[in-house]
This record gives sequence, structure tokens and C-alpha cells, in this order.
Amino acid sequence: MFIMPPVQAKEGEFMNKEINVVCYIRAAVFEQIESREQKLRDFAKKNNYKISDFIIEQRSGLADCSITLNGLLHNQSVENILTPNISSLSRNMSVLHDIKRTAKMNNKNIISADGSCEAYLLD
Repeated sequence: MFIMPPVQAKEGEFMNKEINVVCYIRAAVFEQIESREQKLRDFAKKNNYKISDFIIEQRSGLADCSITLNGLLHNQSVENILTPNISSLSRNMSVLHDIKRTAKMNNKNIISADGSCEAYLLD
């Protein structure tokens, strides 16, 4: 899991710089959404992330990359995307690889609450 390091403030004091994130949740069934949303809120609070928006989709994890997620990956005002885990992006490895590659090309950081996105490295 990657957590931003503390930033030194005036007179040697340390503080964590607040980082803006957009939360993205993909769930196959509606009942999964509430617990995943709370998990992201708790993670963001613990790690000093400021949630600017929630994007929630109810769709299969085996489907192609959604238009919504693709738009988020190309949105120039978004730098950081917070998701519960790697399977919230896709369960299809080929699609997942394309998502990670698109994020890298567009200078997006994908952060997962369980560290699984950070562990999946591109070659």
C-alpha cells in the first residue's frame, strides 16, 4: 500500500498534506455499495485524503471498461482515484491491464484501500 509521506511545515513541524481523491466503486449488486463506500470513507479519513466525489456503478466486473471509468481516467482535473480493491476496477485481467496502462499514460494514481492496485505492476 502506498501512503503519501508527511510534508514538513514551518519551524520543523510535520503535517500530512491533504490529497484530493475521487472514489470509484463498481459493484455487481446494489447491496455491496454501502459497505464499500464506508470502507473508502474510513480509509480516506485515516490517510488524510479529501474525497471530492464518489462515482458508483452497478455492473459486472467481467464487462469491458465502462464509459464512466474511462472518462475518469481521461479527466484532467482528477489526479487520484481511490477504490476499495483491484477487482472494483475489473475482474477481467486484459481490461484491468488496459485500465492501469491508461491511468499511467494520463498521470493518474489509482489507490486501493487494500493495496492490491499498487501491487499490480505494469511491465
